[in-house]
Amino acid sequence: LSMKRGKKAQIELSFSMIFSILLIIAFVAVAFYAISYFLHLRNCTQEGMFVSDLQESVNSVWTASSKNADFSAPLPSNIKYVCFADFSRQANNLQEVYDELKIYKGEEARIYFYPTRKACNRYYKLQHVNITEITIQKNPYCVENTGKASFNLSKDKFEALVKIK
Repeated sequence: LSMKRGKKAQIELSFSMIFSILLIIAFVAVAFYAISYFLHLRNCTQEGMFVSDLQESVNSVWTASSKNADFSAPLPSNIKYVCFADFSRQANNLQEVYDELKIYKGEEARIYFYPTRKACNRYYKLQHVNITEITIQKNPYCVENTGKASFNLSKDKFEALVKIK
């Protein structure tokens, strides 16, 4: 009779240990999911702030009769390029990037993040920019992300839209 008691107590202890380990695994998994979610949310916020700040700078240059301004803002490291593309013309630069961005041809997009699969939003609408002039030498015109992307915004007298270089 005393042997049965010992075995029964051992089984109960074993079950509670297994249950505790399962709970710990579940808590760790939820913690990793929450951390990755917040990191993704941070990247999305950073992308949105980049486009918002760029639009503000473009608007500032656009409202002036003639202005030249530098723009620089941080971007998440998962974005390799910030691009402008004119899909009414053939690519003459970064063909692979152009082909991937061309999927969004029908959208009223002006600015694209590459690689698109790693961006929260693959494209954004940017107003008051001269896409034809931006992409005249390189189509798509892409700036490499080195932790931040930098542009020169300019508009001369009698020009209606802002050029980005």
